[in-house]
Amino acid sequence: FEVGAAAWTQGKGKGQAIAGSTLTASQDFFTSDNRSESSDTGFTKNESTLFMEYGISDSITIGGNAATQNVFFDRSEGTEQIIDFRQCGVVDISDAEQVSVSFLESEIFLRKKIFEESGFVASMQQTVKFPCIIMDAQNFTVTNNTFDYEFRMLGGYGFKWSPGKILGEFKRPFAGQYHFINIEAAYRKRNKQFSDQIKIDLGGGLRVMPGLLL
Repeated sequence: FEVGAAAWTQGKGKGQAIAGSTLTASQDFFTSDNRSESSDTGFTKNESTLFMEYGISDSITIGGNAATQNVFFDRSEGTEQIIDFRQCGVVDISDAEQVSVSFLESEIFLRKKIFEESGFVASMQQTVKFPCIIMDAQNFTVTNNTFDYEFRMLGGYGFKWSPGKILGEFKRPFAGQYHFINIEAAYRKRNKQFSDQIKIDLGGGLRVMPGLLL
C-alpha cells in the first residue's frame, strides 16, 4: 500500500517533487479600516514553489520546501513600506517610483516513522526554516538572521472500501480503491519578531480511480 499523504514516509530510494506557480494581478487595495478601494496603481505578484522529499530508508524521509515571490507595482503616494504575506520582512520603498522586490524562503525537514500496522501510521517531523532573503535593484538582504523550528506529530490511516451496496440499491462509491485520512499537530518556534504558532491540520484522500486522487 503506497500513498503520498504526509504521515507516510517514502520508500528507500524513492521520492517526489511538486512544483507550482501562481500569478496575481490587482488594482484594488485595502484601507486602514479594511475597506477595499480601486486605485490607478497596478500590483503584480508571481509566486513559485517547490516541494521535494526523498526516502533515505523505509522509515526516514528528508525533504525541503522553497518559495520565491516577485512583487512589482508603481508606488502610490504615501506608501513607504512593503511586507510580504509570508512575513519574511519589511522593505523600505519610500524613494522608489516603481518597485520590484523578490522574496526567497526555504526550509528542510526530517520525518521519522515510529509506528505502522493494519493501515495506521504515525510519524514525527522536525523542520528548520532558514532566514528569508530579500532582493531588489539595490540590495540583497538576509532578514533577521534567525531560524524558525517546528516539531510535528503526524498520523494517518489508509483503507480500502470493499464492493457492496449501501442505502438499499445504491452501490458503494469508489469501491476497490485505496483512500486515506491524515491528521497533524505542530508547534513552531518563530523568531523574536513574530509570535509562535500552534497548527492542527486535517486532510484526506479519495481515490476515484487508479491514477486519480482527490
